Amino acid sequence: MTIIHVSTKQSWRGGEQQIAYLIDELRDAGVEQVVLTPANSKLSDFCQEHGIRKTHFYKWTGINFHAAHVLKKICKRYSQPIIHAHDSHAHTFAYLSSLFFGNKAPIIVSRRVDFPVHRNLFSKWKYNAPQIRKIICVSEKIKEITAPSIHNKTLLTVVYSGIDISRFSAPKTQNILKKYFQIPEHHLIIGNIAALAPHKDYFTFVDTAELILKQYQDVTFLIIGQGP
Repeated sequence: MTIIHVSTKQSWRGGEQQIAYLIDELRDAGVEQVVLTPANSKLSDFCQEHGIRKTHFYKWTGINFHAAHVLKKICKRYSQPIIHAHDSHAHTFAYLSSLFFGNKAPIIVSRRVDFPVHRNLFSKWKYNAPQIRKIICVSEKIKEITAPSIHNKTLLTVVYSGIDISRFSAPKTQNILKKYFQIPEHHLIIGNIAALAPHKDYFTFVDTAELILKQYQDVTFLIIGQGP
C-alpha cells in the first residue's frame, strides 16, 4: 500500500500542519508515501527537510489536467496506491484523474471547511464519484454540513485534528510574548492563533474576552494570524 497525499496549498496553515503530523505517523508505522504538491510550497519544503518522497505539479486553476495526469502517472508506479485528497482542489485533481485518465486508485477525501458543498453539477459528481472510499470530516458539525450532498452517507466519518503532545512534554517558560508586548509578568495569556477570516469566528473570541475581563483583570488576550 502506498498513500499518495495530494495538497494544492502554497502556504502553511492548520491543514498543512495536520498533513505533516499524518505523514510523520504513517512513516513511523512503515507506510510508503508520496506527496504531490506545488513546487515551492511550504509542504514541499517540509518533505525536503524530512526526506519524504515528493512530486510537483504546475499550479494555475482548480481544473488542472496537468496535475490530474501527473497523479495518474504516480499511481501507475505502485501496486496498491491510495489517493488522499487533502483539500477541494486536490479532490478535483483526483476526480479528473479518474474521469479522463482512467485512474482507478481509491480516493480518500479530507473535508475541513465549514460551508456546504457547492450545488453545481460538477461538485455533485465529484463528491459522489465511485472511487471515493471515505470522506473524512474534521468534526461532527462539518459532517452534518457535508452530508446533504453525499448519496452514500456511510462514506462520511469524523477524524478530529490532532497535535504532537511530545513537543510539549517539557515546556520552557521564556515569557517571550510578555516581553515583546510588554504584558505584566503576573498576567495569564489567552491566545487564538488562526487566519483572520470570517469562518474562524473571532467575534466569539472577542465576546468571550469581554466576559472574562469583567471578572478577572489579570488576563491578556492575543490574536495571532494573517489577514485584512
